[in-house]
Amino acid sequence: MINRRFARTNGFVLITSLIFLVAMTIAVVYAVRSATMRERLAGNERVRSQAFQMAELAMTRAQGRLVDDPLSFGSKPGWVNITTNLQPRENWVATSTTTCAIDDANCNDKEGSNLTKTIYISGVAVQPRWAIKEMTPPAGTSTDCTFYEVWSHGVGSSAESSVLLRSVVRACDS
Repeated sequence: MINRRFARTNGFVLITSLIFLVAMTIAVVYAVRSATMRERLAGNERVRSQAFQMAELAMTRAQGRLVDDPLSFGSKPGWVNITTNLQPRENWVATSTTTCAIDDANCNDKEGSNLTKTIYISGVAVQPRWAIKEMTPPAGTSTDCTFYEVWSHGVGSSAESSVLLRSVVRACDS
């Protein structure tokens, strides 16, 4: 009599085990997909953050360059005239003559001296670049002040990550 009772329950245990196994497999597949997605998001955020930091580095370099040597307009890469449009991506490629890479000695030297301030950043797809553009002063501003548009471009370890920053600097003679 005991054997008959066990014979009836054996099928139930098998079906319950299979249902439990399928549920566990679905949970594991979901967990792996979720972890993979989070890993991709973290990687994308790291590359974007790296591109932003490179753009900030180039911005700092350009602003420092403006303080060091404000008289170089038109004579070197990175110092552009008023009519130059710096927003198209084509102006920020490595072969551009309108922008200056931070590792380029031709546009990172101090006027009238042998001093050159260059930096080479490893781990990025393209070296950070900067450009300074003299602006037409707004109406009603003092003639003692000059306005500059300072642009910088940074790329992270992936060439698809790109950040373009712009700031306006007001330099007055007083």
